[in-house]
Amino acid sequence: MFADSLRQDLRIGLRVLLKQKNFCTLAVTALALGICGVMNFSVNQRTSEFGIRMALGADSTSILAMVLRQGSVQLVLGLGLALLIATLGGQGIQNALSNMNSPPAP
Repeated sequence: MFADSLRQDLRIGLRVLLKQKNFCTLAVTALALGICGVMNFSVNQRTSEFGIRMALGADSTSILAMVLRQGSVQLVLGLGLALLIATLGGQGIQNALSNMNSPPAP
């Protein structure tokens, strides 16, 4: 009886963990794709600006440095947001697991 109750509690806990792991994986993937999409959009919007800068004498390395510098700002903001979400998600998992019914001590 006690062993069956323990197995059932463990199954429920494992299902919760599996669902949250899948959600977190999906969230991180969506975040990575979003960052790539924003970078692609911003570079495509500025293509004519890059052409004008090169016509005025800027070399390709300075334009590349400018794009990478601005992209790194977006990357840092995205990582900060991801860490915040992961921290809150971890606290949610911890709270869910601590609220599970634990069997009485023998």
